[in-house]
This record gives sequence, C-alpha cells and structure tokens, in this order.
Amino acid sequence: MAYSTHSIEVNNKNVHMDSLTHNNVIAQTKIGLYTLDKIILLIVVALAIAISGVSVSKFVTVSELNYTKQDLQSQIINYREANSILEMKIAELSSPERIYEIAFNDIGMTMAPAEKIKIVNKVRVAEVESNNE
Repeated sequence: MAYSTHSIEVNNKNVHMDSLTHNNVIAQTKIGLYTLDKIILLIVVALAIAISGVSVSKFVTVSELNYTKQDLQSQIINYREANSILEMKIAELSSPERIYEIAFNDIGMTMAPAEKIKIVNKVRVAEVESNNE
C-alpha cells in the first residue's frame, strides 16, 4: 500500500487523511497567529527596537563625553605648560639684578652715598594711636 495524504476541509478546519493509519482522520487546525499573539509579538518587537535605540543613544552620549574629556585634558596640559612658562618669566622679570640693571642703565639712577642714607624705625599703628591720646 502506498503512502499518501489528503487534505480536506471539515467544519472550517483542515483535516489530513493518512493512508498508513488506515484512513483515520487526524484533525489539525491551521497553525497561525491569533490577534492577541500578533499584538504581543508587535509589542515585543517595538520594545526591542526601543531598547536598542536607547542603547545606541547612550553609546553616542558616552562617546561624545569621552571626546570632550580628552579635549579638556589636552587643554589642561597646554594651560599648565603656559603657566610654567609665565611663572619662569615672572621670576626672570622680578629678579633684583634685572631691576638694578634697568634702574642703573635705562633710567640713570645711581647709588646714594652712605652718609645720605637714613634708616627710619618702623612704628606700629598701636604705638601711634597710644601717643595721640
């Protein structure tokens, strides 16, 4: 006996008949998605898309912040180098030797003779106030 299957429709259901099972009728309903299943599947797909969109958005934000951090770190290094150069310049310009040289050569100042130098004692504010009363 040869193997064969036949499909017929009984009571709006697909029925398959198998010749090997002695023509016993096996009722099978058509496999498909019901409306609720379709809605649940749509919600799951929408959630998956939303979650992946949020993940990509967060990744982009983190990448931008890392770029900004690296830029700020390089600016800090540049400012520190500029600060050290300026501090050396301040130390160079405020040295007593340089001030003496500018006063003597450029302005024409000379050292006063020792007999013209008078040392004045510092007076504290409290002593002045007590003397005035």
